[in-house]
Amino acid sequence: MKFNFSAAAFALLLGSTATEAAWIRIRAYNGPPRYDNTVHIGNDGRELALGFLLDGCKNNIGGIKTVCIDNIRARAHVDYHSGIKRCFRRTKSTQGDCDPVCWQWDYTQVNCDW
Repeated sequence: MKFNFSAAAFALLLGSTATEAAWIRIRAYNGPPRYDNTVHIGNDGRELALGFLLDGCKNNIGGIKTVCIDNIRARAHVDYHSGIKRCFRRTKSTQGDCDPVCWQWDYTQVNCDW
């Protein structure tokens, strides 16, 4: 039996990208004082704090060139310094009892169509 290293490496790469994707989480916490937090979670699981960003854009945060969240349309996109663009849709919206999380929105990665 011949082992094809290229095919194995490609399959491994395909498997890892299919199961791991970046996402964005916005949370409002109860105080005192009450505060809000937006976080980008990368493909590697590392979190990058974006401060509070509910609607609008921020530039040059870590490896991110631009991150924009459109609250009305429930979508977001991230342009990375590497040239990659990723798009996100709000897929989860939960409301808590404010102990400590009052509400949370999760944006998961989707194909870019805007």
